[in-house]
Amino acid sequence: MHIPSEFKCFSTIALISIVFGCGPNASLPTPPLTQSPAEAISTVFSEGDIEAQSTNSTEQATVASDTIASIAKDSTPSVSSAQATPPVAPKEKILQPTAEQLARWSQPEHEPLQLLACRDWSKTGFVEKLACLPSGRKFLLAGTKITLWSIDGTEPEHVFLDLATSDKELSIKSLAVAPNGKWFAAGDSAGLLKVWSLDDQKQLHSKEIFSNGIAQIAISPDGQEIAMISYDVDVAIYQSSTLEKKKQFKITSNGLKNIMYVAQGQIAAAAETTTVWNSSTGKVEQTLSQGRYQFSMARSHDGKWFAFGEKDDLHLWDVTQATKSNKTFTNIATNELVDFSPNGESLIMANGSTIRLWEVATERLVQVIDVTGWPIIGLCWLPETNVVLVSTANGWTRIWGTAKSGEPLGLSPVHAPLQFQVGSAKEPASTEQWLQAIDLRTFPRLSGDKPMVLEPTRIYYDAHVTLDEAKQFYQYHLIRAGWTESVSPSAALSPGNIEYTKNGFMLTASFTSGGDTKTSIGLHNIGNYDLRWLPKFDVAIIKDGFSTANSVMYDTKADILKIETTLLKQLHAAGWTAFSRLHSSHSEEVDVRDLDFLRNGTTLRVSIRKFPTDPTIFHIQQSVSSINHALPVPNDSGFIEFEGHTQPFLVATTSMSLDQALEFYERSMKADGWLVHDTRRNVKEEQIWLTYKRGQQDVLIGLVKQESGRTLIRVGDRLENSSWQLKKPKPVLDPKSAGASIEAADFPILNASKSAQFDSNAKSIEVHVDATPMAEVADQYSKELLSMGWTIKGSGIRSDDYTYLTFTKGKVELDLRARAMNGIISVNIQGNGLIWTKPLPGGKQIISYETWLRQNNHSASLNLLETYIAEMQSLAKK
Repeated sequence: MHIPSEFKCFSTIALISIVFGCGPNASLPTPPLTQSPAEAISTVFSEGDIEAQSTNSTEQATVASDTIASIAKDSTPSVSSAQATPPVAPKEKILQPTAEQLARWSQPEHEPLQLLACRDWSKTGFVEKLACLPSGRKFLLAGTKITLWSIDGTEPEHVFLDLATSDKELSIKSLAVAPNGKWFAAGDSAGLLKVWSLDDQKQLHSKEIFSNGIAQIAISPDGQEIAMISYDVDVAIYQSSTLEKKKQFKITSNGLKNIMYVAQGQIAAAAETTTVWNSSTGKVEQTLSQGRYQFSMARSHDGKWFAFGEKDDLHLWDVTQATKSNKTFTNIATNELVDFSPNGESLIMANGSTIRLWEVATERLVQVIDVTGWPIIGLCWLPETNVVLVSTANGWTRIWGTAKSGEPLGLSPVHAPLQFQVGSAKEPASTEQWLQAIDLRTFPRLSGDKPMVLEPTRIYYDAHVTLDEAKQFYQYHLIRAGWTESVSPSAALSPGNIEYTKNGFMLTASFTSGGDTKTSIGLHNIGNYDLRWLPKFDVAIIKDGFSTANSVMYDTKADILKIETTLLKQLHAAGWTAFSRLHSSHSEEVDVRDLDFLRNGTTLRVSIRKFPTDPTIFHIQQSVSSINHALPVPNDSGFIEFEGHTQPFLVATTSMSLDQALEFYERSMKADGWLVHDTRRNVKEEQIWLTYKRGQQDVLIGLVKQESGRTLIRVGDRLENSSWQLKKPKPVLDPKSAGASIEAADFPILNASKSAQFDSNAKSIEVHVDATPMAEVADQYSKELLSMGWTIKGSGIRSDDYTYLTFTKGKVELDLRARAMNGIISVNIQGNGLIWTKPLPGGKQIISYETWLRQNNHSASLNLLETYIAEMQSLAKK
């Protein structure tokens, strides 16, 4: 493609943003097709020519073209209309798949698990363990209590133990049910083992096993042995009927954390390595995994398969043949919860962010369920009923299953399907709408290497097929999923790549040949929002650059203050809310601004930078991506603190009253598919706490009345550690400590130019030293600080390319880090030994609006934007 020379330095960034983005973690069923798979395939591949499509398909394919045609009417016009538009690549013909290929590519339809019920009791307390009974109708929860539940009960049937009434701070750490379902064993944090009968609910045995807690319990397949571990490397085995010790032996590997019977007389121990031991002799029989500290394991209900973790994969061991299967399930956590379905056909796994369902025979990931809120502590597949229980630390147990499996239990899906608003003009998609369009984690994939990128909206991997077959495969499956190949692909599309549309969304598929039998494949769901709909900076003349649906670039000679503040106003008026990222460091360069905006489940990044070849020009680039976890925000908030990649974190204020804010969230959360959780709500005169649930997601929204009459909105834990609005004031240093500190403005700068970069937000100083050996730089600073009364703490780290030293004086410290790169040594100094009360060298500079809010401890909003502008303009005149 042709790109004007003045934009070449940005072309790589632009193309990366087109191909890749970040996406949400969730899973929803794909809407039904308008055609049957056979009809769709027949339409596209008739006479072997991809261009010979039906009228219906052609109409769908023109959605993107019609959308682009509307831009001139609805978007903000620029002063200059000169735009670099690369020529459209000719449309490539793709060969018709053979009957053999179609048979090989076909995959059975998967009926997704749905939330059927949620069992919670306000008196359950904290929970650490879940165990399912073989009957398939009941389960146990253990933590501060041990409770017996029926899947159709809203409260426990029986409370076996209540440690909350004890004088000691005790909790149940381990739990296991006998294979015959007649009894269970539980171990507490003091090392006491108790055994109860499930028939008459009476305690059978009690015995102190360890002095520091029972971490795990495993019961042998015949129910005659109970194996236990504590927090060392010993495995203790007791006779279940009498609690007499049979054997105790040490595992020859560090970090023992999990045990499980592989078969009768064989115990798997997961530590630094995973090994199998003879429970009678205490001798090691097999090493399953050399991967360090992988604790995931599970046994199939029929005893044929044992699953164990190795590095970031899960493998299967054939117990009857004593051999390792070639089946691999990828990208698992070190302590993943794993369970087999009763028929052994499926594996379900849970980590801190997702629940994933795998098809064992094909190793295919068929469903991903998003997880937020309280951590999952237990996961099990109920025999007979074929439903899955998932318990969290707060005592909530969700029941998951298909609509069919719920019918005999009198359970049906609790969530009504969210309707996808087809053709909703110029409204960026919600997280659920992104996933209704496509979830690339579970989309069919060719045999090949482990994906380098695997996210809901993008995937990149190498497949062991030819380039032609890779294109045929994805054309086949995308058409089956309701996508239509664009008749007029975007001008930015590289030759050989393919573009598809569906319900206003656009997906690009890239294919690069690595030889006769290897192809690099990349798929990216770009979303449904065309960036050319956005208003552009309109206060000064701009020059349009390279622009596509998800990347817009243009230039202007306006100053950075005018660009930033104008875009904050314009984008807010267009429905976007600016945000500062929680749980991340904040720093900035003088002539650079990176502005982030949120709207529904979509984020917008606006980057403003000096043009490399002309310092009088600022280059502006805009790009969008999906966000994992987004929440509704009142439009008048204007500027917020937010982070949504792992959990929804939010700090914002609104002019709404408490009652108005309550009404806003009740309405908005319901529209996004959330259900109200009444039992955990707390409504008071000065503050309101709202709980909602959706699938395996929980969210607690706090609304707090402020003295100003505004309402503070907060979502997430430990916000005081990352939010400047909620951060507690730092305690005043005592005179001795204050006297030991050094003003940042007075810190010795030991390079020839006597210049440094002072970051009062990150509270750090950075110095660049040219043509000086690392050892000499470290010695110079050490000598200077020692002469000022500082001492070196410990030995630190010294090498030719990296140095890390800590200096102390009284109760305060300074950390010095130095790195060598390209002949330049970068020295960074920070710590509570620096104070920032004196004016910094060079005086005050024009800073971003976000930095100005932080430095002055103002609430995040756009209400003070004019005050900020006036202050920055007065600085510019000095």
